Amino acid sequence: MAQEEIYGIIYKATNMVNNKVYIGQTIRGLGRRKTDHIAESKRKSKHNNYFHHAIKCYGETAFVWEQIDIAYSKEELNNKEILHINNHDSTNISKGYNSAAGGLGGNKFVNKTPEQMAEIAKKISAAGTGRRHTPETIQKLKNRVITDEQRRHISEAQKGRTFTNETKQKMSESTKIKIFTQEHRKHIGDASRGRTMSDFVKRRITEAVSKAIIATEISTDKEIEYKSATEAVEQLNLNSSAITDVIKGRQKTAKGYHFRFKGEPSLTSEELTCLQPEYIFRTAIIETKQKPIRATDKSSGKVYSYDSLTSAFLELGIPISSISFAIRKHNGTYKNWFFERI
Repeated sequence: MAQEEIYGIIYKATNMVNNKVYIGQTIRGLGRRKTDHIAESKRKSKHNNYFHHAIKCYGETAFVWEQIDIAYSKEELNNKEILHINNHDSTNISKGYNSAAGGLGGNKFVNKTPEQMAEIAKKISAAGTGRRHTPETIQKLKNRVITDEQRRHISEAQKGRTFTNETKQKMSESTKIKIFTQEHRKHIGDASRGRTMSDFVKRRITEAVSKAIIATEISTDKEIEYKSATEAVEQLNLNSSAITDVIKGRQKTAKGYHFRFKGEPSLTSEELTCLQPEYIFRTAIIETKQKPIRATDKSSGKVYSYDSLTSAFLELGIPISSISFAIRKHNGTYKNWFFERI
């Protein structure tokens, strides 16, 4: 009798600092799923879930990943994910990072065939043909936020979807670069010539260029609003690149402040904890490679020795990930510094 093929696995990621866990499922292998989670945590997105914020906050080395179960069908995989999330109580914010109970989450389309889904799509399209939204509805659509659970449902619905050759051809054609004729270019130019922008448009452009900045003082959790990054630079006596690096996620803080654009989510209590100086000492115990390093200031030629990446970070203020990446990928070079293992 042929051995039944494994459909997918259930995995667990444990934060070694606070023992919180995340339970997940995958059909692509634990290594690939782990890589996806870490990549997602590095993206500057307000939609990142609680687990991804934790990875960004504590660092990927703070988590231990392990396979805890296997399944031989999609239904079994979903049921086992629900079971393990329930057993670990990982939707409890004090115990875990799961935001949902797991499984399919009520996806009523999951067992539909491609033909049935095509018919459903036609009915939905026909029902919406000719429909016009009210200004209030349009505004609501602009301001809507898709939750992580909704994104998961959408992802599940798309799995296994196939396209006809005709659809593939249309998708290919739509992505090709359009080449305008000289006559077409002239029409576009004539239509735009002499056009003036309204005060409303001018104001929107100005707002887009000069976004308000929120500076959070890590030691006090106090938030200060600035009209622009330029104003923050002047008031706090900082380098503009430092603020940009924090906003884009390249470093966590600058001179004791965390920065974000106004309108972006505030820091969670756990994220604030991660930015406290004492956090570094807590996470130092889970560093798997406590190898000493040597840092050379290329401008002055001075050489400094540190017993670990953490020590170098505390002294120089350069993120641990940047030092590690420089040693592994950039021949030891990071900005004006050269790092090497001793």
